Amino acid sequence: MQSNFLSSLLQLSRRVKQYVQITFDVFVLYFAYVFCYIHDSGSITAVIPQLYSPVPIIAIPVSIAIFYRFGIYRSLVRYLSADSLTKSIALLLISVVIFWSISAALHSDFEWTHLVTFTLVSCVLALGGRFVAWSFLRSIKSPHLSKVLVYGAQNLGRELLSVIKQSKEFLPIGIIDDDPELHGVLIGGVSVYPPEDLERLVKKHSVSMVLVAMREVSKKSQWQLSNLLKLYNLQIKQVPALSEILANSVNVTKFPSVKIEDLLGRKPVPPILELMEVTTSGKSIMVTGAGGSIGSEICRQLINVKPARLVLLDQSEYGLYRIEDEISSKIRALGLSTELITVIANVCDEKNLTNILSKNAVETVFHAAAYKHVPLLEENVFASLTNNVIGTKSVVKASIASGVSSLTVISTDKAVRPTNVMGASKRFAELICQVYAKVQNTTDISMVRFGNVLGSSGSVIPHFRRQISSGGPLIVTHPEVSRYFMTIPEASQLVIQASSMATEGDIFLLDMGPRIFILDLAKSMIRLSGYQPYLAEEDNGNSGPGGDEIEIRFSKLRPGEKLHEELLITDSGVSTSHPRIVKANEEESIELVELTSYLNEMEISIEAGDTKATLAFLGRVPLNYSSNMES
Repeated sequence: MQSNFLSSLLQLSRRVKQYVQITFDVFVLYFAYVFCYIHDSGSITAVIPQLYSPVPIIAIPVSIAIFYRFGIYRSLVRYLSADSLTKSIALLLISVVIFWSISAALHSDFEWTHLVTFTLVSCVLALGGRFVAWSFLRSIKSPHLSKVLVYGAQNLGRELLSVIKQSKEFLPIGIIDDDPELHGVLIGGVSVYPPEDLERLVKKHSVSMVLVAMREVSKKSQWQLSNLLKLYNLQIKQVPALSEILANSVNVTKFPSVKIEDLLGRKPVPPILELMEVTTSGKSIMVTGAGGSIGSEICRQLINVKPARLVLLDQSEYGLYRIEDEISSKIRALGLSTELITVIANVCDEKNLTNILSKNAVETVFHAAAYKHVPLLEENVFASLTNNVIGTKSVVKASIASGVSSLTVISTDKAVRPTNVMGASKRFAELICQVYAKVQNTTDISMVRFGNVLGSSGSVIPHFRRQISSGGPLIVTHPEVSRYFMTIPEASQLVIQASSMATEGDIFLLDMGPRIFILDLAKSMIRLSGYQPYLAEEDNGNSGPGGDEIEIRFSKLRPGEKLHEELLITDSGVSTSHPRIVKANEEESIELVELTSYLNEMEISIEAGDTKATLAFLGRVPLNYSSNMES
């Protein structure tokens, strides 16, 4: 019953609420006038003549009319602000002058002592009453609001807090900030807490959302937010600055989500400058596949170490144009003397590659050109083997022939005990590198093996984003499928650093942290986008996803797809001078004569166009390949 009464009180029309405020002010002014005489004489009987005095009868309507004219009743009590309180004080002082003037005109005995008492009493009652009403209204609506935490106590956070406090939807529980000097301070009546209190506050108050009001969030705080996202039914939003909104650089109808890349809980290690520069600084470098996601990021990182020449090679004209335009702009902006060369070429053309490498006196090569989309390559076996195997052979032989000092080939975790054509082709490419590393001493050849990179053309992240933007569902192949993840910049930095450690056919592994379950990733991305994940398997009799829910559906493992990927063929690796780079302890290889025979047989099967024979051939090569057509 009490709840219904309070709800009815809040639902009163604005006109009725204004009448209540006017009635209250009439009472305050009349009481303040009468109280002056009680206070002055100390006797209630002295007030009786004033009850019929014409002074308040004239002064009160005039005061109320002025209050109304200046808009004091247009401000709702539950949205009380400093501006409205200041205006109220000013108008009350005007009311004092009105009472004094009318009293003087009517020769009333309203003395200056009465004036002081009237001023104090009217201000205390009028302002105090409004504050009490404001507090009461705030308290009775609080239980129905979504509880939020604001991350950041600086200007943006304070602006956000002010907006939230006026909201009909949210209740601020606290402010989180890294600055220890602010801890325990009240900002707008809300306490500031250290980041260590995040989980405690979320659990204690059933917080549903964290609004990040900072341009940069520390990595430690990102990991805390990542854990909260996984443990609780929590949304995390990045709030745009007011300047960005005014500049129309963000859409204010919906907060942009915190990037999923920042919430995977993986601590990046800054690059070691000495390792970055060994094979790159002041040298002539070529990157194959320079227009792709990995190749282009390697180019971006290379510019930072100031190579003498950078040769961008790709078969895609558009991809090459984009990275050439970006890198040339960066060279000009940094005032570098790096010579930039762009080459449209096929990595399978060994003779052309040799000419390009020799002409540009290339000393270091990063071979990133590869086809890598697993389901697509299951349907395009010949393209996969041609580009990934023959292309790698051509790059290796051309590098040796032209006197390249260092060749680093990008590999993948799918090359370990491959169950798909893409993985088999990359393991074959690794064998080529291992064999040629042993039979010559001109070029240091190495491979770098890692898992999925966030934001690459084949990454699940942009795929999920597209599905979320269309309202779902998100398709996950299996509830238990997991993958290793790393950001493109970090992976590219580690590739460059690994090249400095290469000796004879080394395979380096990038420490990518623990595997990430794709189902957990899908749930996190849905929550970060302002929705809730819905799984039919967890439905307790509901008819389906609601308006704020996005469904997750399971399909099946695609042809060649594993539940879990691996990085090591053997059980151990050897540590290196970089904490995130491990050298594989894998001696498995073949001789050059045997490799040549396998390559000849492969080329014959490709020319014959016999897919079945080609797949059977891959099973005979020592790749540990076994086709996985699991459904």
